[in-house]
Amino acid sequence: MGVPVVLGQANALQNKAQVESGDVSFEVATIKPSPPTDSADGMVTNGRRFKILRGRVAFLMSFAYDIQPRQIVNAPGWLSEDKFDIEALMPEGSNYEQLKGMVRRLLAERFGLKFHRERKEMPVYALTVAKGGAKLTASKPREGANFAGRGMGHLTVLYGDMAGFARWFNGGVLDRPVVDETGLAGTFDFTLNWMPDNSQYYGMGGMMPPPADGSVLPSLFTAMQEQLGLRLEPTKANVDVLVIDHVERPSEN
Repeated sequence: MGVPVVLGQANALQNKAQVESGDVSFEVATIKPSPPTDSADGMVTNGRRFKILRGRVAFLMSFAYDIQPRQIVNAPGWLSEDKFDIEALMPEGSNYEQLKGMVRRLLAERFGLKFHRERKEMPVYALTVAKGGAKLTASKPREGANFAGRGMGHLTVLYGDMAGFARWFNGGVLDRPVVDETGLAGTFDFTLNWMPDNSQYYGMGGMMPPPADGSVLPSLFTAMQEQLGLRLEPTKANVDVLVIDHVERPSEN
């Protein structure tokens, strides 16, 4: 006869196995329409707790699938208008990529999201190497990339490749998708600091006050070239789009 395991221990063991395999979902999640009087918004992770304040489904899709909102096609109007407060509990030991998977599962199970992928030509920014070459430091060996935003206009990257760097901008930073055309292989450690304008961060970038120390930060396009030796060039390209087949408002719980 095997050793009996109480329910709480069994759930913990199951969640640990799911985390290790990458097949992870939130242990519990509540979704409610945001009160109209609330003004704070954003995404917060604190230990195992994950919270979205005044989040739109289009933002959740952008985060979960590393796409820019323009890459969502055939979406009902409420997808980018209705706001929801979401609180969820992640399994112990979950990482950032697994969090994206949890949000994908949440969208499918609670919002009934179904879609298919197509290719579509649209305005993009091509990420390229500037004249004079890239100014990037090769990473020391470690596991897992880390793209850490430290507030609007501040990014620290550890062990990041150029494809991942391009995808990072799709999470609402810019108003069009970014495509990696640098041709740079390998991984790099770097920081990027700039003053966002009103086309960035869903229009909130232009609301930022100047630095308290009186310093002047460059625009993103100037900072990319001066600090990283890279360029963002406006052009057109065929990119993946998510074509909505079905989505619905969740019931309150």
